[in-house]
Amino acid sequence: MVSLHATETPHGPLVAVAWGDGLVELHRPEGGPTLSFRPGPPVRAVAVTGAGSLLIGTDESLVCLAPRRTPS
Repeated sequence: MVSLHATETPHGPLVAVAWGDGLVELHRPEGGPTLSFRPGPPVRAVAVTGAGSLLIGTDESLVCLAPRRTPS
């Protein structure tokens, strides 16, 4: 594991994990699918915002993945 971050969001807790092989996972401990992403370059850090966005830091970039909201 390279980086780990967890936070509480309005939709429940989220845990972001970055692995040494470049895989980033977003886990929902209270249920739901685990989302996976491979940005390409090695990941140095991950963080989850209070709104549920996933931040992924590499040596050369910062990627922000925002959750898609489904209409009610």
